[in-house]
Amino acid sequence: MYLLCTENQTNMTGYAVGHIQSMEQYDGLAEFLTKELNISGYDKWKMKQVGVDDAISWLLCESNSMYCWNEEYAIGAEEGNIGERSCNGNGEYGTQKWNCSENGFELIQDCYGDLSGWIDHLFDSNISNPLEALENFTLAIEGEESLSGEEIQTILSYLEFLFNLFLDDLEDADDPVSMSSDYLSNLTKVVDLVLNDFSAWLEIPSENRSLTFSSLTETMTKSGLELADALVSRFGVEFSFRDGRRNLLIEVWGKRKSDCSDPLVFPSEKGKTYATLPRGFQEQVQGESYAVVGVLYRLENLNALLPGNRTS
Repeated sequence: MYLLCTENQTNMTGYAVGHIQSMEQYDGLAEFLTKELNISGYDKWKMKQVGVDDAISWLLCESNSMYCWNEEYAIGAEEGNIGERSCNGNGEYGTQKWNCSENGFELIQDCYGDLSGWIDHLFDSNISNPLEALENFTLAIEGEESLSGEEIQTILSYLEFLFNLFLDDLEDADDPVSMSSDYLSNLTKVVDLVLNDFSAWLEIPSENRSLTFSSLTETMTKSGLELADALVSRFGVEFSFRDGRRNLLIEVWGKRKSDCSDPLVFPSEKGKTYATLPRGFQEQVQGESYAVVGVLYRLENLNALLPGNRTS
């Protein structure tokens, strides 16, 4: 084993590695440590041979303190802290976590091997950042080649659960408008991906399929309405959002009544199908502001998707 130590004797920091067989390996490791520990110039690193059994740990040369390092995933943490990585991809979900102890890294949370099991875990997890949780969730769904009917139902339940957390979290946001736009953008992407998988919808028993689709449409409408209303009524900020995907188009408005003079048209770019809210419609809404959401779904085989439902 080799230990790389700085020339700074007051805080001599080292790294336990396997056998270094070339200067390129040494240069790469020293450059990494320089960036990680904010030491100017990796020429300050000196290499010496030591008797260290743990080849995945950083060691302080003059103390018993330790940094843990996972070579495979390039993850490090100080003793007593947690190192983690995203598991998303290759059939793995969630976050893998290790605790850095005097014995090196110890696995405390492993990846999940199925999507539904991971989502079930998310309901019980402590979510401190709902927007970040939705962004990670979106990446996981994007990585799926196909979904099952059960997974679709679980996904929609989680989206409803996560939105309620996000709405509560919005009160302390530094930039609620940007956060709301990012949230709706990720939500729209997930719903579009769910609508893409027609065969998965057919796995849902026909008597539950219409209810599941209604849950999807209500999630989109509720999220847009409540966010727009919160921004304009609680924060005094007008809000507009538009996102078009393969299977749906959504537009959201939150405005003060005094700022509305023209009829509201959805979609705003019109087209073959559009609806117009007449001038003065906002006067029928209580309060000083109003929120409007329009969602247009572009679905093939709707009759097969929703048996007995002839609306589109």
